[in-house]
Amino acid sequence: RGATLALRVVRRRCVGARRVYDLGVPRTTAYFAAGVAVHNCLRLTCDVPLAHMMQYPKLTTTYFQFVDRIFEHHLRLVLQLDEADVQQLIVTLQEGLRYSDTSVSTECANALDALATYRFKMLDPDRDDPDKEAIVAAVDAQRDALGNVMLTLLEYVLLDECPNQWSCARAIMSLGTVTPEAFDVFRNRLVQLQAEHNRERLERAAGGPDAALLVAEQQRLVRTAQRDAEIDHLVARRRRHSRHSHDDDDDDDDDGDDD
Repeated sequence: RGATLALRVVRRRCVGARRVYDLGVPRTTAYFAAGVAVHNCLRLTCDVPLAHMMQYPKLTTTYFQFVDRIFEHHLRLVLQLDEADVQQLIVTLQEGLRYSDTSVSTECANALDALATYRFKMLDPDRDDPDKEAIVAAVDAQRDALGNVMLTLLEYVLLDECPNQWSCARAIMSLGTVTPEAFDVFRNRLVQLQAEHNRERLERAAGGPDAALLVAEQQRLVRTAQRDAEIDHLVARRRRHSRHSHDDDDDDDDDGDDD
């Protein structure tokens, strides 16, 4: 209960502090104090075992709300943590993607989208930020963890009953700029899982023009308007895949009836 209340208070305070600063108010002692509180809460969350936290729904919901807001408004503080702590946060986001509460899954997807998009913005050569190289390096140090998250997202959106396809697909578009090789890994894994008579058709679909556009133009797709258009394509592809899967199952059932 104590951890839940602390995370709830700091989450509300840190968002307000960022908004005040965005309006042009100088960074005051209160703002820096809010940053210290955020940092301490991040360390607190890293000390709570994931399995233990998931046993308490109120703590789970508050935790992921906190992480979502911190990734959106104070991502620099996250990247200042130790590499192991940042990796633990990413692993918890991966776990939360398939949590029973859809709002938690959406918050995890939003946090991952914010992380990858922030890195993409730091790659802009015209951006005047003395810390941009350190920020890119901190995110790139988590490529393996983010690659695993990417595979989880692809499986969730394309193969599962995903009620929040839009937010998860946005995260896929942005994470593709960090771990583009995850698309090939997922494609090969998906093809191997299919029956022999379906593999050729799936290989053609996975290597078609839509897939080539997704892989070759990931950087362009991170821009909001273009990414939203491609998300529509991704959702449509999922629906087509679901229809093909149901058709194949019906064919198998018919064969069984004939036998």
